[in-house]
Amino acid sequence: MLGRLNGRRMLIFAATLALLGRFVLPAPPPRTIEGLAAMLGQAAAGTVLPSDIAWEPSPGVLAEFLWGRRVLFLARATEGAPRDLFRASVRVTLEGRPVTVGGIRNLTATPLGDERRLVISNERAAFATASYGKIESISLIDLGGKPADPEATLLDGITSAITNWRETGTVRGIGRLDVNLDASESDVLLGIDPERLSIGFGDGKAFAIDVLTGALSGEPAALGAHAYAAPAMRKRPILWAVDTIRAEVGPEPVAMIEAAVFNTRDVMRRSLYALFGPSSQAAAAVAPPPSPPPNVLDASYSQTDTSIWPPAPITPIWKNPEPGEGQWEEVSYPWLKRFSSLGLGKARATGDPPPYFFRTMIRPDPQRPYAQVLIVAMDMRQLELDMEAGVEDPKPLTGANGSGKIPRDPKIMNRVVGAFNGAFKTTHGEYGMMVHRRVLLPPKPGAATLIVTDDRRVGLGNWGSAVDIPSDIVSFRQNLEPLVQDGKLSPSGRTQWGWQLDGTSMMTERSGVCVTAPGQLYYLWGDEVSAQTLGKAMLHAGCTYGMHLDMNPHHTGFVFASVRSLAHKDYDAKLLTPLMEIWPERYLEYSPKDFFYLMLRDPTPGGDFAWTEDVGTQPAPAWLPAVWRAMLQNPAGPSEAQAVQVELWGFDAGRVLWRLRTARQDGQRREYASTELGNDDAHRVMAALGVGNPHEGPNAKIGFGKIPTGLLTADEQTGLHIAAEGDASEKADRDEAIALPMIVEGGKIPAAVKEVRMMRRRGAVCVTPSGHTVVAVATSESDEANARALQRVGCLRAVALDRGAHRPAFLHRAGGGSPPLARYDESVLYAISRPMIPRAQRWNGTE
Repeated sequence: MLGRLNGRRMLIFAATLALLGRFVLPAPPPRTIEGLAAMLGQAAAGTVLPSDIAWEPSPGVLAEFLWGRRVLFLARATEGAPRDLFRASVRVTLEGRPVTVGGIRNLTATPLGDERRLVISNERAAFATASYGKIESISLIDLGGKPADPEATLLDGITSAITNWRETGTVRGIGRLDVNLDASESDVLLGIDPERLSIGFGDGKAFAIDVLTGALSGEPAALGAHAYAAPAMRKRPILWAVDTIRAEVGPEPVAMIEAAVFNTRDVMRRSLYALFGPSSQAAAAVAPPPSPPPNVLDASYSQTDTSIWPPAPITPIWKNPEPGEGQWEEVSYPWLKRFSSLGLGKARATGDPPPYFFRTMIRPDPQRPYAQVLIVAMDMRQLELDMEAGVEDPKPLTGANGSGKIPRDPKIMNRVVGAFNGAFKTTHGEYGMMVHRRVLLPPKPGAATLIVTDDRRVGLGNWGSAVDIPSDIVSFRQNLEPLVQDGKLSPSGRTQWGWQLDGTSMMTERSGVCVTAPGQLYYLWGDEVSAQTLGKAMLHAGCTYGMHLDMNPHHTGFVFASVRSLAHKDYDAKLLTPLMEIWPERYLEYSPKDFFYLMLRDPTPGGDFAWTEDVGTQPAPAWLPAVWRAMLQNPAGPSEAQAVQVELWGFDAGRVLWRLRTARQDGQRREYASTELGNDDAHRVMAALGVGNPHEGPNAKIGFGKIPTGLLTADEQTGLHIAAEGDASEKADRDEAIALPMIVEGGKIPAAVKEVRMMRRRGAVCVTPSGHTVVAVATSESDEANARALQRVGCLRAVALDRGAHRPAFLHRAGGGSPPLARYDESVLYAISRPMIPRAQRWNGTE
């Protein structure tokens, strides 16, 4: 009887609580998509549109009631802000009304990237990401989890499960395939079914992704589509623990622990060295390192080329230097590739090129004689540098993560000779990065920046106040302020170089990159150094500008490499020193963080055909050809009855200057004659190109017909330049410019160029994105054959070498059958050899 009474009381109490809750607590939203959107928006602290919600497959009615059903949705923090992709669990009543939202995760967290066009089919979903007004990537995600890693250990499985749960709300995580787009598109349409993801654009271009294999079909090449899936990440337990704790509590507590550990190690190391180290290690009484030498590249230097490489020895600061200290030692592993292995120009009588890597060691810290800084000097005459974002870092603010690997293009992989670490995580300052014109993090004004330009030059300098990215920059990476600038250490006054205690500088592994006045690029690394020590090493080595890169064990390293077959893991990868704690194959297989990689330079002008070294005279150094030649058999075009043979010459812009000599009428007969070159230039002529004379008559443009005209200029700063005559934004000195027919504009051939005219020898010229000047000569009834040939080398703009009088084109080559003349009876372009411009340089930054 008492039990029944207590039972009734409990029922009455529960009913009372339920009634009070009904009036006190907010009612669940209505069973509508609008109600669910409002509920999700409140949970995500933003706004959610009903069209931006996609339910994942149901786990069953009972499971939905007890634990909820997962849902994907797009949410924006404020009106007009970019959207992020979220995942959450929504618990519903048996009638289907949403009750609670839990387990919410932001799957993208891209404050500058707008996720859109969310679609779902079973356990596959997809979305697009737009940034800076462009669709930059399409992402296909597998809600069933990441693929199993057959090489994972039990510990790997446990750490991955924890990370997956923290990031996605499930221990299996979410598989992801990202397709980056090189082409600029403003919007996209997505459609998904159990077999494929269809991707379409407004101009009719389209391609598809097989949802099971990730293979692309359709027209991915037309959009520059590149697909990659992040590899399974197996971190060392200590790195995983540090990253996990940092993600949960922030960087400051981790920095305090790191500072305590590294500072304790430094005190112990200094104490042991004071007790047991050699007593004769005293710093020499020498004057401070001299200021960096001035750039000595001049005309007299261009023929010998002996003082550029290798660099001059570095004078140690110690009375008793260690063996080899400051002396450059060549890096010449037998498996490192040479120019001959690329099938490029053959070595001439002067011999093979010198090694492109040299290394040395210096000890720049008077308080720590044991602290060594290793330096790798890179000959940027022979090398190119590029960069790639890591699988995890820098975490983009715009869209998909980086691939974490060197592009698998054989034209790149076959030239790789080395790689080294990049800069800080996104959480440590959000320093900018752009890879092949895809912005991951916008540039920060004043930050130290390494850039790669479209003609493959490397520059180091401060980013200015401008927000816009200069059009000639292909990639850039930033980190902190400059460590060294114009002979000064930390000119900004920064004392905190990395996430350590304010006002301190941990003694740990650090790395940096710097450039010297003659254009040599150095990588520096020390295993127990401060930022100040690293900067002193840069100054002592003669660097004019230096940039601090990454720090701490497992994050820094330099690898010499040669790849024969990645598929069969047939490659060599060797660390600069065994003291480096990264995997030697890290940059070849995958890297969690960003990095730079080095390739043998491809000196050819490019295109879908083979170039050979021209037999005429070459500028110094003779082991690296600067003038190239090719013969094309162009198929017949609309204006041609048969195939046309086109002869091409390519001139390296860094090795050749251009002088324009305009012919003018003079004397009683009013005959045309060009002016002669100066004495110095007259002995450095590589080639002479005929440009012709104006059409004689009241209307000079009648010689061009309906073909639009452009302006050709040549000067020391910009080299050969072609401007659109009607474009006021083009910087062309009209007094020095020659008007010529524009046979390629915007990568297209104007219709008037294809019109049939008289048969004659025709010439044309353009400048490629790589900076090469390419000349085409063909005998034809129109300029179409030359225009099509120049399109194939990537030229977006080209002009015919014809001022209107339709004179036969010519190219006279020094060392060839027809040497250049001092004077011509028409306007002429002279190619003049010049000292090789260093391909690494101090960059003046943005405005």
